Amino acid sequence: VKTLFHDKVKIVAMVHSDDTYNYRELTFWSDKIDKIICISQKISSELQRYGVKKELLEYRPNPIQLPKIAGERAIWHGTLKVGFAGRLVKELKRAHLLTGIIETCMQKEMDVQFNIAGEGDCLELLRTYVTERQWENKVSVLGWIPPSEMEKFWKEQDVYLNISSAEGMSLAMLEAMACGAVPVVTDVSGVSDVIEDGKNGFVVSVEEWLEAADKIEILNNNRELLHSAGVCNMKLMREKCNVDDYAGWMKDTFTE
Repeated sequence: VKTLFHDKVKIVAMVHSDDTYNYRELTFWSDKIDKIICISQKISSELQRYGVKKELLEYRPNPIQLPKIAGERAIWHGTLKVGFAGRLVKELKRAHLLTGIIETCMQKEMDVQFNIAGEGDCLELLRTYVTERQWENKVSVLGWIPPSEMEKFWKEQDVYLNISSAEGMSLAMLEAMACGAVPVVTDVSGVSDVIEDGKNGFVVSVEEWLEAADKIEILNNNRELLHSAGVCNMKLMREKCNVDDYAGWMKDTFTE
C-alpha cells in the first residue's frame, strides 16, 4: 500500500527490542518507513550502525502512567526492601540468578527484604529455594500482581533490581523510579538514558551481575544516598516519561 500510495500513507515504526532480528528487519524496510521511534539511545545508535539514516530516527523513551499523587520519600532506616518484577524466566530475564544475589546479601548479614513479583518457569524454583532455607521472613515470592496493584508495590520498595541480559527500555524500571525506588541493574539498553551510576542508581555489567549484591549493600549502608536517589528519580520520571507529554509529542510530530 505504501508503494502504491506513497504520499498518502505514513508508516511510523517503534523499536522496543535491542536485538539483531529487529535491526535487520527495520534496515530492510527502512526505505518504506517515514519515521522510526527508538526507545533508547543504544537502539538509535545500533540502527545507524546497520545503515539506517539518522534523519529517519526519532529518540523518545517509553512513556509511563505516573503516580496520581507526586510521592514523597523520607529517609528510611528500617529493613531495606528490594523489589523485582517481571517474567520469572531464565532467558533474558535470568530470574534463576536471583538466588545468587539473595544468598550473597544473606551472607553479608544485611537487613534486607526481597519481594519478587511475576510468573514463569522460575517461580517454583524460587519458592522452593526460599522454603528450603526457611527465609520466608526475608524473601517473598508473590507470583502475579495485577497491573493496577503495581504502583502500590513499587511505592513499598526501596530498590528496583534487574539483572537481565538484554532489554529495550524496561517499563518496570521506569515505573519503579517514578515511585522513588533506586535501580540496581545490569548495563542493558535504556539504562544509560536514565541512570547516572552512583547518583540515582547503580549499574553493573551483564557478566558481573553478582556485583548487584555489593550495590545493594552500599544503599543499605548509606540511607542518605538512598533517599536523594529516590527523590531524584521521581523528579526525573515526571520530566522525561510523562505519558501526557508523550501524547502531545506524538500529535506535534506526526500530524499535519
